[in-house]
Formats: sequence, C-alpha cells, structure tokens
Amino acid sequence: MKIILINKFHYRRGGAETYYFDLGEVLAQHGHEVHYFSMDDKQNEPAIDEKYFVSHQEYVGAKTPLEKIRALSKTIYSNEAKQKLKKMIIDIKPDLIHINNYHRQLSCSIFDAAKELRVPVIMTAHDATNICPQIYMHYQECCTQCSTGKYYHCLLGRCIKGSLSMSLAGTIEGYVSKFKQVYDKIDCLIVPSGYIADVYEKDGFDKKKIRVMHNAKRINKINVESWPERKYMIFFGRLSREKGIITLLQAITKINTIPIYIVGEGPEESNIKNFIAEHRLSEKVKLIGYKNGHELTDLIFGSRFAVIPSQTPENCPYGVIEAFACGVPVVGSALGGIPELITEGETGWTFSAGDVQALASVLKMAESKAPMLYGNCYRTACEQFSMEHYCEKVVHAYEEVIKNYGVQ
Repeated sequence: MKIILINKFHYRRGGAETYYFDLGEVLAQHGHEVHYFSMDDKQNEPAIDEKYFVSHQEYVGAKTPLEKIRALSKTIYSNEAKQKLKKMIIDIKPDLIHINNYHRQLSCSIFDAAKELRVPVIMTAHDATNICPQIYMHYQECCTQCSTGKYYHCLLGRCIKGSLSMSLAGTIEGYVSKFKQVYDKIDCLIVPSGYIADVYEKDGFDKKKIRVMHNAKRINKINVESWPERKYMIFFGRLSREKGIITLLQAITKINTIPIYIVGEGPEESNIKNFIAEHRLSEKVKLIGYKNGHELTDLIFGSRFAVIPSQTPENCPYGVIEAFACGVPVVGSALGGIPELITEGETGWTFSAGDVQALASVLKMAESKAPMLYGNCYRTACEQFSMEHYCEKVVHAYEEVIKNYGVQ
C-alpha cells in the first residue's frame, strides 16, 4: 500500500523522529511505498518528496512584530501545509496518511487536507500535546487543567517556556483544534502506553478508535553468552528539570556505588554541574555530553544498568527500550508509562518518583543484581519491542482502517 508518513521534523531529533524513520524503513522493506511530509530544514535527511515540504519556520529567537504575527498564524492554522499536503495527496494517491508530531510547524490544517480528499488518517500520539499545549503536563505532577478544552490555563500560567507569546500561540492552537474537531478526523489513534490511552479517553477521544502499541526499535544481534564487564550506571537523555537528574544525584550522595555516566545536554546542565561541585561528586559522576548513533549505543552497552528517574509522566520512553536492546536493565520511576515496560526484578526495578531514599536503595540493589538480568532484557527487546513485530501490528491497523473507511 501507499503511505504518507508525516512528522514536523525530518531529521533524527528525538523519540518521535526515531519512530518516524524506523517505521518508514521497515514498511519499505516489507514492500510498501512510503512517502514523507515534513518541514524544510537544513538538518533534514534526504527525501524525494521534499518539494512538498512546508517552508522552514523558526519559533524561537528575536523576531519583529510582523514576523511574530506570521509565525502565530502558521501555528494556529497553516494554509501552506494544507495546500502542499493536498497537492501531495493528489499526485501520490496514498491509501492513508500516518501523522506523528505536527503541532506548531504543520498545524491541524493537515487533517482537513486529508479529509477533504477522503484519505484515512492514522495518528501516533507521542505525547499529550493535543490535551496539554505545554506537552509535559507539568513538573512532578500530572496537571490536567487544560483537559477537555480548558486551554486558557496554558496562557494564565505561561506554561510554554515561560513565554507569554508562545503560551498564547499554544492556547489558540488548542482551541482551533477543538473547534476544527480534530479528534473526529482521526480514524485510528495509536498510543504507546496504556497511561496515555487513559489520558486521551478522559479527554473525550473515542475509546473504540484507540490502539495501544508500545514503542519499538531496530534490534541488533548480541551474543547473549558473553557480556562485557560493566563498571558504571548510565543516564542518557535531555538534561531538563522534569527528567529528575538532580533527584538522581541526591540519591548518589547517600550511597557508595559505581560511577554514573550522564549523557546528554539541555537547560539543566549548569544546575547539574553546580550540584556535582557543591557535593564533591566529580569522582562518582562523569558528564559525557551529547552523543547519538553508535557512540551512544556503545555507552549504553557498556553500562551495568540505566536510570530513568523522570518526575513528569512519560508516555513510553525510548530510553527503556534502547537499554533493553543492549541487554541493560532499567531503574525507572513508577510514573506514566514507564512501569508498563519494566517487569519488576526481571528487566529492572521501579521506585516512587522523586523519592530520593527509595531511589538510593534501588540503585544499591541494582548494582549487585543487574548482571543477572542482562539476558532477560535482551530477550524482552527482541520479543516485545522489535520494529519488525511492531510493523506487523501497524499494517494490521492500516488494513482495518482502510476496510472500515470504505464502508462509511
């Protein structure tokens, strides 16, 4: 079948982009014709469909009042995205479109493009942006003030990066999506966790159209009979407040344990460095900086266990799956979709989010017990989280939607 995959970024930026590219590659390997629709950017991967991409739009940095107005209008409803997607649909004649992240850069206008040309729409909800314009649903607790359409809370709280203009844009975008009845234009919503399925259902999405499918990735072959000597634990990801890195460092101060490698970059980096200096942790904590690709995989593979101490509910963090794919157990906070991925005592352990003492206890236990779980973790990755198996489930969903669409 012909499929148009849609995502606002066409380069490997985060979990949604990993999903977008990996799914496209596996679908193509299984004989499907895959096309891509996105935004033009100098970092983009090569794409034969780039002539349809919307023009680049920068939403941060200095802008004149006129530029801000233009950016706001495109955020709310991009006529350019609608017309270019309609042209692409007319030219390619896809069986369906599969939407990933679209807010801000593409806008909800793309749903109208598909529906006006009677093309089925599948969407994967990588986050809760349809419900919470701020995406993360706030630090340490699941804020639901914007649910069921009360988006004005985003503006009142300046929830998007503390910016009045950005929060206004997110608020208006939310109301426009509600007015345009975006939920009714999605024929199947793929959600990566039961947690986010419940969030969407409570927000009014039709439960019958929701399919829970945990994220997946390409799994490389590993010799499970021989594991390296692993002498450190690892955190990898964005260094931001909601990731709970300071809580992790606080736990480190309470125990004598193996070193931790912190891999990534982000706005919390200076606070992390200050904490390390103040508590004299330079011998126990190593800041690696940003890594990706083989460099990141090698660092994960060399670790005894990974730590995901998130303090905001996460959907289905790729970090857990990436660790399992390297035969590495995970210590994760019992929040959002994380507990759905970890089998206690078999592929890792969970702890109460934000509880420093509980985390310290689990870290100490994991130091000695993690090597016994290496094989379990790798087998779990192969059996539950491989992109090949995931592709089969997605294609089944595609076929079901196309069949049902034909009788509407």
